Amino acid sequence: MAIVLEDGKTTQIISVMGLPDCDIPYYLARALNSIKKSVLVVDNSRYHELFKSIPKPDGEKMVQTGNIYYIENIKFSEEFFAQYDFVIIYHGMVIRDELNAISDYRYMITDYSPITTERLNKELSRQEDTLKYHIIYRNKVSGKIQEKMVLHELGIPEKNVKESYVLSFNEVDEMNQLFLLRNGSIRTKTSSAEIKDFINAVYATIYPDLSSKMQKNYMKAFVNGKVR
Repeated sequence: MAIVLEDGKTTQIISVMGLPDCDIPYYLARALNSIKKSVLVVDNSRYHELFKSIPKPDGEKMVQTGNIYYIENIKFSEEFFAQYDFVIIYHGMVIRDELNAISDYRYMITDYSPITTERLNKELSRQEDTLKYHIIYRNKVSGKIQEKMVLHELGIPEKNVKESYVLSFNEVDEMNQLFLLRNGSIRTKTSSAEIKDFINAVYATIYPDLSSKMQKNYMKAFVNGKVR
């Protein structure tokens, strides 16, 4: 549910939930920032790994990197959120029901473990059964466990899946996430081809009328990695 102001300016809200892989909301923020959008990243995850990873003075409640703003553990505020083009809510394994319900896009990160799907199933059981999700299947190592089985364990009907992405286990992406946690940044051009494909798909989702040429320009800006 985009926030629309009287002057026509809109703020779109993106929820990222599931596995505590903070590189996904980070990549989303960088992708939107690279096309000159202002982005607020709200880290509502249990341990606030993403917010803590961004370099900042001790005790700082909000940190800015270019036109990306990181903050932790806040509730919905239309007045505050409306200051930005996009708001990314990083839930982690515990889904904030109100923020999930009002989101324009929902990205669910899961792996193939029954422990993960059981925990997420309990979280999803509280949500409205009409909500639509983009499913990110992460760390695929074998074709023996199918995504359809994982989706069934999550309890999400196929009709509620907007799109699915399969990200194989990749040492480069694992190392990049470690760099993010330790250094507070990732060189986007070093991300795997699957991550780049995922970002390309995100652009197509948010901007469905984007021309092929403009989409290529967006991806070039993301890979270039300049923080604006």
